[in-house]
Amino acid sequence: MNAKLKCSNCGAEISNLTFSWGKKQWLWMLVAFVPIIIFAAVMPFIFQKSKGDFSNELQTTLLETRFSTNRIDVLGKVTNSGKHEWQSIEVKAEFYSKAGRFLDEESTYLSGSLKSGTEDNFRISLNKPAEEVLTNSPNVTLKITGAYNNSF
Repeated sequence: MNAKLKCSNCGAEISNLTFSWGKKQWLWMLVAFVPIIIFAAVMPFIFQKSKGDFSNELQTTLLETRFSTNRIDVLGKVTNSGKHEWQSIEVKAEFYSKAGRFLDEESTYLSGSLKSGTEDNFRISLNKPAEEVLTNSPNVTLKITGAYNNSF
């Protein structure tokens, strides 16, 4: 089957039709692919976490432990003594008996960020704790279990 193609303007028959980019048109593909390759190579360095370590820069202080009939409130303070700004700081309160046996735990996230040289107060509430936790006035240990440092 021979298909004939005619020009819509002048009516001339087009006999030789090629669909290609020519000899050197493949170079134009580099304009699109080279920036993508460079971005993929540089991206790990851009988004890597900072050298800061939250366990060395953030400290917790236990201020007070309040006991009620169905709840224990732990009041504390987080201090940033490092040089990085930390977000999404997770603080965990662990409850131990006088003999050192683990009883219970509860954690919370601090809202916002904690800049270098600042501190923030928090409250961790343990709702409906076990009777053993309420009656024995346990020892409370505070830990920072996670934090995120935005390197930008």
